[in-house]
Amino acid sequence: MSFFSYLFGTGADKVGKTNINEYKCITRQEVLGLVSPLKVKTLSQKEEKTVEEILWERLKYFHKISLKNIRDILAKLSREHTIGEIDGKYLYKVFEDYFVNNKEN
Repeated sequence: MSFFSYLFGTGADKVGKTNINEYKCITRQEVLGLVSPLKVKTLSQKEEKTVEEILWERLKYFHKISLKNIRDILAKLSREHTIGEIDGKYLYKVFEDYFVNNKEN
């Protein structure tokens, strides 16, 4: 098991959680609300904008995104030291909660 599999989870052993390969439509407003210092207190404004822009670029092209896509994006940003590892973990948790609580789309 790699560090990021441990850090972000693979979804395989999470009973009652959403499938990380399931795609969802998320609006720009939802992305802005989820990637927020109100959700992740240690997230800087620069980190917030970077994550928002990368997620939005992916959504503009494919129109849907999965938790696996989000996990991979956050892991890459963390490896590149664009965001902190802890911020990546908390952001992933925010999106995971969103996916679990919004199963309709």
